[in-house]
Amino acid sequence: MFIGFSVSNYLSFKTAQTISMAASKVVRHKEHILNGNGKKILKTGLIYGANASGKSNLVKAIDFSRDIILDGLSEADLNKKYFRICGEGYK
Repeated sequence: MFIGFSVSNYLSFKTAQTISMAASKVVRHKEHILNGNGKKILKTGLIYGANASGKSNLVKAIDFSRDIILDGLSEADLNKKYFRICGEGYK
C-alpha cells in the first residue's frame, strides 16, 4: 500500500518533496478513508500542477524506487543520466 513517498536530488527535484496519503483530521467524506492498524489512509490521491512542474518526474521517481524495492539495485538501470550512486562520505 502506498502511504507516502519522499524524493530529493532526482531529475528536477533538488530539495526534498513529499507526497503523503495519510488522512487529515477533517471528518468529511469518511467513505474516502481506509482505517487500518490505527491509521487513516486516503483511498485515492490526485497530482496536479502547471506544465513542467514535476508531475511526470514524481511518477518516474516512484517507479524507479519501486523497481529497486522489487528487483534490487543490481537490476536497476544505473546508466541513466539522472541517477548516480554516491560513496559513503557523500553528504
